[in-house]
Amino acid sequence: MTQLELEQRAANGEEIPKSTTFSQKMLFCQLRALYFTVKSNFVSKEQGKLEKQQFLKEFENCQQWENIFKDEVRIRTEINKLTAPEGNLQDKTKEELLVMVQKIIMLHDGRIQTAEEGIS
Repeated sequence: MTQLELEQRAANGEEIPKSTTFSQKMLFCQLRALYFTVKSNFVSKEQGKLEKQQFLKEFENCQQWENIFKDEVRIRTEINKLTAPEGNLQDKTKEELLVMVQKIIMLHDGRIQTAEEGIS
């Protein structure tokens, strides 16, 4: 769901969409409350605009952290595939271990996305 869609739904007082991320839910609730307070004249339109800009900036920051977390989980999952107990590292040759280490490094720096991708 896009930021604009969230804003429109919040402005209309709709329910939180079920398919939203944590940061999207937070932005939605903040905007819905802000739109209500502006419409009810508890907060001026100028103050509402300032607060909305703060919310959007915080939302972008939260989304960056969510993306970092998702990438880290994906990388850890792929590394676990390489180092799983059934792979028994003691039975690996020096060359196989070197390939595993190279894949782990390449997963971390983004050159490959999955443990199954080859070394180039």
